[in-house]
Amino acid sequence: MKKEFQEINLKSMADLYNVMFEGREEPIFYGGFYPVHGQKDEAQWGPFRYVRGLKRETEYDDECYEEYKEQYETDFFQLFEARLVAGAIGIVVIPSSDKDKKNVLTEIVSSTDEVDLLVEGAYDLTESLKRTETKEKAHHGGSRSVEGNASTLMIAPDVLRYDLIVVLDDVVTSGKSFQAVDKLLRDAGFDGQIINFAFARTVSAEAELRFAQDRMGELPDPRPNARTDGRIDAAVLDLDQTLLDDPVLDVAYEADPYRKLPYGLYHDCYKLADLRCSGIPYAIVSNGGRKRLRAVMTTWKVSEAVFGRRFERGEVGWQELPEGVFNAPRVEGQQPYSLSKPCPDGVEQAVRHLVPDAGQASIARIIGLGNTIEDMIAYRAAGIEPALALWGVPTWLRGHAREKWGATHAFESLGDFTDWCKKQDPSRPVDPLDDPDMPF
Repeated sequence: MKKEFQEINLKSMADLYNVMFEGREEPIFYGGFYPVHGQKDEAQWGPFRYVRGLKRETEYDDECYEEYKEQYETDFFQLFEARLVAGAIGIVVIPSSDKDKKNVLTEIVSSTDEVDLLVEGAYDLTESLKRTETKEKAHHGGSRSVEGNASTLMIAPDVLRYDLIVVLDDVVTSGKSFQAVDKLLRDAGFDGQIINFAFARTVSAEAELRFAQDRMGELPDPRPNARTDGRIDAAVLDLDQTLLDDPVLDVAYEADPYRKLPYGLYHDCYKLADLRCSGIPYAIVSNGGRKRLRAVMTTWKVSEAVFGRRFERGEVGWQELPEGVFNAPRVEGQQPYSLSKPCPDGVEQAVRHLVPDAGQASIARIIGLGNTIEDMIAYRAAGIEPALALWGVPTWLRGHAREKWGATHAFESLGDFTDWCKKQDPSRPVDPLDDPDMPF
């Protein structure tokens, strides 16, 4: 397929669905949310039951399936409202972990005789992707690795005849199942377009609430008196694909982050020195795990660019993060989980670090820079100005991101962002090199 047709398909999917793109070669689109962890409110039991019906592992799940079985088929056909541009479309379903079990999505696709009638050029390929041996489920102690998943799957060569393959799954958590099938397709020689789609995404109840508040325009304003013009008092920065150039994650490194760092920094990360010289403090807030985040942030090439210095051996303990670096807080309990972005908790920790005085913090102008909708929601939920790092957004998604993600500002490069921050201080003389419109 030509690249322009592929981008049309991706844009069409983004107009209908949410998307996960960070760290993966192929994006994953998803419909709703599966609020698993945390205390659910009354409205969240509906999405929870919707996904449990797709699982059908218990009697409770069977009740949920009966409640939503017509909705599943409706949602399956809504997928094709994206008007995907392709000569022939094949539909595969990621098989159940149990090789002898036929999952709900396979039943829906394979039993829907009108697929090729309602969706021109779309064909049922559910028999072409099989589980060759039962794989222990990840939440029961099984591996989520791409290789481990792919080794239990087999794909038939007939998929190579298609221009576009739609890969379906009930719910996406880490995305490793999609990556395994994508790898299987590519290794088999498929060179067409892959569209990954899950009916829901696993999140915490707190995250689902923030997504819902954003969707309905009801995010609370915790800092109604904060300034929105003039000098920038502080900045909160995302890490992945905002500072760290890691659009596709390295499997070996992610398994052992104390290997040599395979990623670079964006070329103008050195411009962070301008913020330091301008007296604008900043902090890093990442959804990354603590072990990975400590390893990345203390690597000399990262620490020099971000902090302006190297860390001495032993300066940051094994269970610690460098000062000014925060990740999602852990919630203790029987099943601890992370309050990652879009929850504002990590951003709020950073704000308290940057502006410790509560009175000053209530009126301070603080900007948050990131490259995902989760970043934008978390920043607005924490009451700081959201700025979109367009260089960390796929090109096909940038127009949608500008229009739909609620960013107050958008920048083409990190250098543009730092230059803009400096110019917000009316008392600071403008350096001619910072102002392209100033005559020499």
